[in-house]
Amino acid sequence: MEQEISALCPTAIQIEGIEIKVHTTMILSMVDTKVVNDITETVSQACFICSKSGRRLNDAVESTAEDLGICSQVFSPLHAKIRSMEQFLNIAYKMTLDEPKWRVSKNNGTVTDRQDTIRQSLRDELGLRISAAVPGGGNSNDGNTADVFFANVAVVSRITGLDEELLERISALLTVLNSRERIDAAAYRLYAEETRKLYIKLYDWYPLSPTLHKILVHGADIIKRSLLPIGMLSEEAQEARNKSIRKFRQFHARKFNRTVNLEDLILTGLRKGLSAHLKGIGEGPTVLLDTVPLLKRVISPSLRSVSLQLLTPKEKSDLTHTVEVMADFGLNYIQLKSAEGTYQYQLDPDLEQLGQFQGVSPQNLSYFGKQIVAREVELEQMRRAQPKSAAASSLRAIAGPALVAKKSRPEPPAKDKKAALPNHLQTLQPKQINVSKVKQ
Repeated sequence: MEQEISALCPTAIQIEGIEIKVHTTMILSMVDTKVVNDITETVSQACFICSKSGRRLNDAVESTAEDLGICSQVFSPLHAKIRSMEQFLNIAYKMTLDEPKWRVSKNNGTVTDRQDTIRQSLRDELGLRISAAVPGGGNSNDGNTADVFFANVAVVSRITGLDEELLERISALLTVLNSRERIDAAAYRLYAEETRKLYIKLYDWYPLSPTLHKILVHGADIIKRSLLPIGMLSEEAQEARNKSIRKFRQFHARKFNRTVNLEDLILTGLRKGLSAHLKGIGEGPTVLLDTVPLLKRVISPSLRSVSLQLLTPKEKSDLTHTVEVMADFGLNYIQLKSAEGTYQYQLDPDLEQLGQFQGVSPQNLSYFGKQIVAREVELEQMRRAQPKSAAASSLRAIAGPALVAKKSRPEPPAKDKKAALPNHLQTLQPKQINVSKVKQ
């Protein structure tokens, strides 16, 4: 990966006859430990920086630039909270054994009973659900749970029997790492080393986890080499998109090939961000350059030639998103008569003439699909215009006489006002039937 990054060609820009070259430096950050372990070919039970595992994680080692390598900016502060909480809970479960051990049988009655007692107490006093299964896989140990755990160290210490001073020091380190402020690497190194020695003094029988080892031993070296504060490089943004990615993969991506599956995920993520409000009203060149090249593909959903009621949920979702994007950008299909005398739908404005590139296969809707989209776009435009009329009428009702006094022309009669409304906003009045005039 480092060789591929170093082989990237610089971008040359000409500004008023002056050539400016921009060299790309890619930094691996905002990723979780699983990604780092895959890149460094390290097992999850070992430190990806110094490759130590087991009881050797309790040792203090010096990190070199070669040890950090491409992962010099990786800290994963969000997962550090969760893994640290789980580490101390595992210590609490086993610390009351006659001879505390790092590894014990899953069927050990003493450990399981204490585990149930601690989890129930944490739930009763702090509302925490520890290691509870959640629908869709995984457990309830998330960032919010870890935040509450380390924000109430006095209660946690009383329930679990863990040392309160050690919990406070770990909580302080995690708070500093998740902040968006510059960290004094020298002060951090001193505080972390004192915390590591306190941990060894209290719980030397339970080795540090790779996460706590990275915080206490290598933390200062990573902070020193970071271009930005550690909190700004959190993987929280990546975790926040997990639910969206699962939905995209299920409903908006092809599943017969891994490559096209990832391609569809990227394009779907682009489609979700395509909005005139987000792209910036008034920035014509930005909207043009950023959206037009792929906009034709975005507004070409895969629809079958059936009625709207027979469309699948995925097809309905694609149709709804296509209609919203076209309404945002003022696009629609218009029906034109060709030279042969047949009718066909064409985009208005015609994006085919504006953005067409070699090597990009065109993706076109069928005639029936364009007909459905054109109708739905017109309905969407009507729906968007309706609240404005309602807002104007409510404003007149609130302003009352003050608004009427400013008008130079008299208010038109109710019948004329009704006739001035668009057809889709008018309502039909039922006609009364006179029963006496009906012939028997």
